[in-house]
Amino acid sequence: DGGLVRFDSAYLGHEKDSDKNVVLVTGGGSRWDGVIRAYVGNYGSGNRLVVADGGRVNVLPLLIGVKNGSADNAVLVTGTGSELSTGSISVGYRGAGNVMTISDGGIVHSGRAFVGSYPGADSNAVFVTGNNSVWNNANELRLGDGGSGNALHVNDGGLVSVGESMFNRNYSTLAIDDPASRIEVGEHYYQDATSMLRFGISSNGADSAFLSVGGTAEFEVGATVQYQSDIMLPDFETVF
Repeated sequence: DGGLVRFDSAYLGHEKDSDKNVVLVTGGGSRWDGVIRAYVGNYGSGNRLVVADGGRVNVLPLLIGVKNGSADNAVLVTGTGSELSTGSISVGYRGAGNVMTISDGGIVHSGRAFVGSYPGADSNAVFVTGNNSVWNNANELRLGDGGSGNALHVNDGGLVSVGESMFNRNYSTLAIDDPASRIEVGEHYYQDATSMLRFGISSNGADSAFLSVGGTAEFEVGATVQYQSDIMLPDFETVF
């Protein structure tokens, strides 16, 4: 509720077995500002950064799940007025099973963004959920850059904005789960043969989730696009 912390570098879960640490930034006017870097789970696992109820965090790079074996770390940005701003972000730098959730009007601003940066950074995920929840990327977004089985889910009116290009690779899933949600890509969208793009559609089939691409959309042979209804319509797949 109005507190301020400034730092050069912050390591949450810095050493091995440094697990289940929590930083909570909550309330209007509460800020956590960094100059160089912030790690949520360097070697440790199960660490949490929560930005809620109007709190704000400003860092240059933010890395979640930094080292091999750094798993199940999480960042939550939730509530109207809650913001996380970073020059670049990696959800799963080398670690697996890390999560970022943006919900209930929370906003994340980033330059470049990665979900599963290096080999071994598998099964990481980002969820953007709820009206006015926004992940705004000024540059490119890479889903499954080195790791495999990573995912981005947008639902219940969430928005993901990508200023440059977006890449969906290495058995990853991009899911826009309902017609109220959308992803806007300023330049190009690329999807490899192993990955999936899934659109949710309304129960009567009249409305679909929305992906806007300002440039070209390129799909490798074998790439999957799936349309899925939550109630009435059967699933079907289109394979390019």
